[in-house]
Amino acid sequence: MSAYSSYCRQVLATTLFVALLSILPFPAGAPTYQIAYLVSANEEKQGGAPEQVVETPKVEAPEAPETPKVAEVPETPEAPEAPEAPVPQEVTSATAVGGPAPKAHVVRAGETLSCIASRYQLSVGRLADLNALTNPHRLSIGQRILLSELPAPPRQHQVRSGENLWVVAGRYGVSVTSIIELNSLKSPDQLRVGQVLLIPKTASTLRASRSSLNAAGMIWPVLGRITSRFGPRWGTIHQGLDIAAPTGTEIVAARAGRVVLAGWWGGYGKCVLIYHGSGMHTLYAHASRLLVTEGDRVVQGEAIAKIGSTGNSTGPHLHFEVRINDDFRDPLNFLPER
Repeated sequence: MSAYSSYCRQVLATTLFVALLSILPFPAGAPTYQIAYLVSANEEKQGGAPEQVVETPKVEAPEAPETPKVAEVPETPEAPEAPEAPVPQEVTSATAVGGPAPKAHVVRAGETLSCIASRYQLSVGRLADLNALTNPHRLSIGQRILLSELPAPPRQHQVRSGENLWVVAGRYGVSVTSIIELNSLKSPDQLRVGQVLLIPKTASTLRASRSSLNAAGMIWPVLGRITSRFGPRWGTIHQGLDIAAPTGTEIVAARAGRVVLAGWWGGYGKCVLIYHGSGMHTLYAHASRLLVTEGDRVVQGEAIAKIGSTGNSTGPHLHFEVRINDDFRDPLNFLPER
């Protein structure tokens, strides 16, 4: 009887609970509850009605929104490798097609005089002479090797008192018109003393020399008046050529070579001695100032000193000598006519 009473109370409580659920204002979307019957082991034995129980609703968690996919960044294409920098040209003047021929070559690692000569279709002996190389087998990286002689500088004339264009033109065997055009003279009838005129080249200045020895290709070391030639003078032998010029006038190398002396040398005063190869030296004496030092390599036409009157000298001038195997030679046999 007690079991039946307990069952009835449970049914009544469940009914009241369901009624309250239908009356109370639960929000929309509230979960629905289903009645389930829980049968205990005792009730099965007694054959009683199953006990009703309320099943706890399962609240499902809302699905998390999908994470938006990040747009794939396209791979940056690899930049093409930069081309290797071109090797700098080895010559000191243009080498492009149609351009001027190179005047010099800068020695690089592993190069020999033989391979340089072969590259420019020259002989080893020619290169050695042009550069006054005492030992052609010893080259230093960065050394500048001349490939040809530099052109001779234009002749100049300093106007003296009483001279006019006709006198100057007659002296050098050129026309008055050529001097006017070369110097762009606006008033050819009005020359001033001390004015420097460029003298046009003539056939004689383009000839090699009076002697076949001028294969060395010398140029005049200074422009001026010859005051004393090679040969007998004052009871002795004058072993050079004296050329008068104003103090401070630049003296240039008559030919490319290596400076073997730059300093004071007895009666020569301040002087420069240059070796040109093949036993040839040139001497430039009585300078007021030296522009090179011993060991320097000079090119033809490069300024090496300035006119002065040091040592045994009677006035500002250049004493110029040519020596071959320590024998003095007449410099006029090596210089172009003027």
